[in-house]
Order: sequence, then C-alpha cells, then structure tokens
Amino acid sequence: QARRGRSVVVVCGLKPGTSSSVCFSPNSLQVLTIGEDDMSAKVWNACTGECVHTLAGHARNVWSAAFSPDGRCIVTSSSDETGKIWNAKTGRCVRTLVGHVGRVWSATFSPDGRYIVTASVDKTAKLWSVSAGECVQTFAGHAGYVSWAAFSPDTHHILTASDDRT
Repeated sequence: QARRGRSVVVVCGLKPGTSSSVCFSPNSLQVLTIGEDDMSAKVWNACTGECVHTLAGHARNVWSAAFSPDGRCIVTSSSDETGKIWNAKTGRCVRTLVGHVGRVWSATFSPDGRYIVTASVDKTAKLWSVSAGECVQTFAGHAGYVSWAAFSPDTHHILTASDDRT
C-alpha cells in the first residue's frame, strides 16, 4: 500500500541482487520481473507472491519486459537479437521478432497495443505489427546504439534515445 508505505506482498524466488526490472500488469493483479544474468522473465501473482509463469525461450539475457495495454500480452527483448511476444495468460511465446543485428535493449507496446517498438545495439529502432509479428518500419540514423524507444500517447510519434547523445 503505497500511501501507507507498507509491503502488501513479497515476491520470493528471485536471485539475490539480480532483479533489474519490475512492472505491474494494467489491472495490477500481476507483477513482471526480469533479472540481470537471466534468460527469462517471470510473471508473479501480485496478491500471493507466487510465480505464475516463467517466460523462457531467449538464448541470452533478457533486458526489458512489458505488458500490453490490455494485459493480454507481454513483450521481452534480449541479447539474442530478438524480441518475443508472450501470451500473458498461458505464458507461451506466440511470436518472435527477428530482424535486429545485435542486442535488443528495449521493447515497448504502443498505447493502442497494435505495435511494438524495439531499440538495438545495431543503431536502429524497429516498429513491429503485433498481429503479424513483422517489422513494418526501421528507423536508422543514430551514430551509436539505440538504448530506448517509446511511443507518444497518441501513437503518432516514436522517441529514441541513443549512445550518440541524441
């Protein structure tokens, strides 16, 4: 309970010192975690602290994970040069996003849930169709790796952050 500064549930089973990212599902009933030196993401029941799913399937470290706006899907990004779309209810991988040449630092859903944008060491960001799992646009032009990409609230613009200081 944030207002009271109290812990409501404790998630157990994480490796000590390795939890690098956490987020709530849109309905606040699940928690998504990734850890440093881990090739998976985990979905936890926010009320009981029990692990619901381990999203395993990447060949290298997972760097980011996020729920879709409706909570039905999860996207992960990895050093294995891919992103993956997972069914949040079953924990099964439904699509693998292949096209980057280098670590994929981040993957984020658009506010309407129809697209994903990924950011990579290959100095590009890519726009993907969630339904088809295909790249529909590549954004190039940075001199350094792209560390993050995000959608504007109206989904009309994509903002990127790069190691080239732009």
